[in-house]
Amino acid sequence: MADVKLRKEVSTTESCGFIAYFLCFPLGLLYIFWAFVPEKTLHLMNITYYPPKSLAFLIPTFTVLGIMSIPPIYALLNYLSAPSYTSRDTLWDGHSREFDTIVTTSKKKEGSSIPETFDLDVRVINNSLRCTKMQG
Repeated sequence: MADVKLRKEVSTTESCGFIAYFLCFPLGLLYIFWAFVPEKTLHLMNITYYPPKSLAFLIPTFTVLGIMSIPPIYALLNYLSAPSYTSRDTLWDGHSREFDTIVTTSKKKEGSSIPETFDLDVRVINNSLRCTKMQG
């Protein structure tokens, strides 16, 4: 029989997930009970203090809308934090490395078969595009 090692430590994340899992089921049943049972039946059971029934529709609606609004908000934040399209910062940043004509392409890092990579100059790209348009 294989040796089975039992863990004695339980992380905080595991215990919080365990509690949340077991709270979701009774809270879901309570929500469904509140949403679908008529008010007369609730009053017969002496349950008189509960939220308005209109929230039974609004809570899931706003939850779904909130979840669906996360990607557009994230995209908007990315758009606001990025430089404008006309900025030269879109071409070069602190991590850009231009090809040095003195350094030969055969120079590699020791122990690596992959040559170093460099950013192409925009003028080289534009010249190659213009030449192919003129020839074609």
